[in-house]
Amino acid sequence: MWPICSPTCRESPKILGIANSFAGGIFLGIAFMHIMPEEIEAWNTLPGNVGHPVFPVPEMLLFIGYTIILILDKVLFDAHALFDEAAAGQAADPAAAKFE
Repeated sequence: MWPICSPTCRESPKILGIANSFAGGIFLGIAFMHIMPEEIEAWNTLPGNVGHPVFPVPEMLLFIGYTIILILDKVLFDAHALFDEAAAGQAADPAAAKFE
């Protein structure tokens, strides 16, 4: 909440980007180091899965869920910028616009 409450942080996209990256890293760390090992253990102790190798369903569901979230994020939140820049006649690459 500190970056939102502080006026200098609220107006700095660099600081907000770093804070978002930190929060995303925390969520991924929790998912990979805490929740997934427990889920894999629970999956392997189900009656039909004991004693022989099984298809890694928890890992597959994690991959599919992450991929869906990533695609939705890129389509819903980044695609509008492409259309706005093309309509305004600006460069399609935001990084190239910074160096001009």
